[in-house]
Amino acid sequence: MNQRVKAVFRHGAFELKEACDFPEELEVELVIEAPGVEAPRVKDPSQRARLRQELVESVRRNPFPVDRPDWTRDDLHERR
Repeated sequence: MNQRVKAVFRHGAFELKEACDFPEELEVELVIEAPGVEAPRVKDPSQRARLRQELVESVRRNPFPVDRPDWTRDDLHERR
């Protein structure tokens, strides 16, 4: 029986975000598909320099607005 469920890893355990109908004590195998951005695996120094320059230019084209609200430590670390 296969069933796909979403979970959050918190305090050393996976907490399900939705109910599942597995029987108690059922042993399962987890396959983790964590979303995220993976760094490019570029070995050529000139290509790495070009990618780095593109990133810097992108950040410069999209600066933070001057009139933005200041973030608190809790905002930055999502402690709520």
